[in-house]
Amino acid sequence: LLSQPNTWVSVYGGNKYDRGTSIAQTHDKGYIVCGNTSSYGMGNTDAYVLKIDSAGKYEWQNTLGGPNIDHVYSVQATSDSGFIISGYTNGFGAGGYDAYLVKINSAGLFQWQKTFGENDWDFAYWAEQTSNGGYVVCGESYRSGKNSQAYMVRTDANGDTLWTRTFGLTGEDAFKEIH
Repeated sequence: LLSQPNTWVSVYGGNKYDRGTSIAQTHDKGYIVCGNTSSYGMGNTDAYVLKIDSAGKYEWQNTLGGPNIDHVYSVQATSDSGFIISGYTNGFGAGGYDAYLVKINSAGLFQWQKTFGENDWDFAYWAEQTSNGGYVVCGESYRSGKNSQAYMVRTDANGDTLWTRTFGLTGEDAFKEIH
């Protein structure tokens, strides 16, 4: 058995269902992790964000969402040393499941949240900051029981919608990442 320098293994979460879905390196060389938790928060399942240092030591955690189901799939560092998180919620928004975009600062404190979509199901799988400080969000959207269409939303720096587009025809279409 060989030991690897600068490696570590850690376990995070509570005593219920907790799952990590995305990890990104932070400006201070630590890591930001997002996922879902039933151990913490105020609802059925909440979005879960965890900050750890470069050695894997816990720094802070936060839950996001409302009283129903909130899931997040991606987290990215932003130019102001904060983070943008994307997923879906059925706790608030237009109805059904709505694409969910959350901005937090470097200490994990909530700055704003936005939902996108209509009455059916809309999911955000990835969000990325654009060069002008806004965001582009991608995922999939279901309309009136039809197959999914790939879904993209462009926002300004405050998460307000500039435009929304869907792509696809008769099959199952989705955007999973954008770079």
